[in-house]
Amino acid sequence: MAKNSNQDSGDEMTRNIQENPLSSIGPFPNHPFKVKDDEDMQNLVESIAQNGLLAPIIVRKMYHKRYEIISGHRRRKECLC
Repeated sequence: MAKNSNQDSGDEMTRNIQENPLSSIGPFPNHPFKVKDDEDMQNLVESIAQNGLLAPIIVRKMYHKRYEIISGHRRRKECLC
């Protein structure tokens, strides 16, 4: 049975999942969203405390063992607190 292109894409993404120390991950300086200490951030803090980090932080490789956040600036900030 042949795989469709969506299955191939998902398999490739799964193979590329890896864990990295937060210290190796820096912000994307010009991302369009700002991280604010507001009610939404407090809700995120409570959710992570109760459930753990449910959604991964998505990064791109920059140079030797350094990464830049594409998605997850608020989650990273909370995990560093």
